[in-house]
Amino acid sequence: MFQTGWLLEQTGGALAEELLGQIASGAANLAVALGEPAMRYDLADIGTSAVRADVGWRIDGATAVVMAAPWADCLIVAARIAGQAGDADGLLLFVVDPAAAGVTLRLDCDPVERARATSAAKVTVANACRFVGQNAVQLRGDMGMMDERAIGHYFLRTTLLESENGSADWHLARHAALAAA
Repeated sequence: MFQTGWLLEQTGGALAEELLGQIASGAANLAVALGEPAMRYDLADIGTSAVRADVGWRIDGATAVVMAAPWADCLIVAARIAGQAGDADGLLLFVVDPAAAGVTLRLDCDPVERARATSAAKVTVANACRFVGQNAVQLRGDMGMMDERAIGHYFLRTTLLESENGSADWHLARHAALAAA
């Protein structure tokens, strides 16, 4: 949600302001669909294209790993209106209804298996966050907790990540309950 808010703030305009208000009030959930299977981390490598249609735009391409897409009211999709993959310019952000014709959300695996895998991943990440964060502070001593040092901020961030979307204990219990079902 933070990435979505930042993108909308950078974009500006009436629609962005309206969506930011809806996000802030809890009336809308948005998901950012920027990643493509072959692009890695460079947004210039986006190959999804958009061309003007009779009404609006037609977007062709595929994104991957769109967090919260199944619950989103809108998707923020980056598509190329000029140039080709690798060009830094020519990208535009689109607000797309996930229920629109031609939009497919792939949820291929069994929901129980997906929930178990999600909980297993969450436990692994939470434990890693705790281990890395605590050891980093331990290695730095008192300086590791000072606001003036980056490590203190990293420790706070890993602590937040550890508890975000449910604690490791909650996900461990969920995983066990799903396995028993």
